[in-house]
Amino acid sequence: ASGPFFGFNRPGAKTSAGLVDSFYVQGMQAGSKATYDSIEAFFHSDFREDLKKVNVPTLVIHGDDDQVVPIETTGRATAKLVQGARLIEY
Repeated sequence: ASGPFFGFNRPGAKTSAGLVDSFYVQGMQAGSKATYDSIEAFFHSDFREDLKKVNVPTLVIHGDDDQVVPIETTGRATAKLVQGARLIEY
């Protein structure tokens, strides 16, 4: 919990013991099989064809400095695939 997930690996970043403890507690509440299965599904799922079929107003919001889920291959790619989607980067 002290690495890139919270940006604690950035120069000058101040870690928060409370945030790290909270992240640990949340992780310990999940079952190991369920956690593994969700990561496995997340890794192997490809929604590109599904995104092309979305035909309702869509707002994509994504941080531009996400080290875990890079914006270029996720947020921006999603906004390009969904016709008429609006992308907000923060």
